[in-house]
Amino acid sequence: MSSPERSGSFRDVLIEGTRTDSTLFRYAKFKTVILRECNLSQADFQFAELRDVRFEKCDLTGAQFANVVIQPGVSFDNCTLLGIGGASHLKGATVRGPGSMELSLRLAREACIVIEA
Repeated sequence: MSSPERSGSFRDVLIEGTRTDSTLFRYAKFKTVILRECNLSQADFQFAELRDVRFEKCDLTGAQFANVVIQPGVSFDNCTLLGIGGASHLKGATVRGPGSMELSLRLAREACIVIEA
C-alpha cells in the first residue's frame, strides 16, 4: 500500500489513450489534468485529491474512489462507471453521458436501495 509520503502528483497534464488499468493512484494529487480515452478499469483512486480533472470517454469499470477528495472542476464525460467503489465519495463531481445512469445505480446500491422493474 502506498503512503502519502510516496504518492505521485500530476499537474497540467493530458493523458490520452493509455492503458492504466489496475494502477494505484492512492493518495496521488491531480490538478488541471485531462484523462482522455484511457482504460482505467480497476484503478485505485482512494484518498487521491482531484481538482480541475476531466475524465473523457474513459473506462473506469471497477475503479475505487473511496475517500477521494473531490474539489471544484471534476467531471466524468461519457465514461463507463460500472461497478465503481466509493461512489458516494464523488460528491461535487459532474457526470455526463451513459455513466450517469451507471453511477446512479451504484449510489442506490451503496445506500441499500432496492430498485425493481
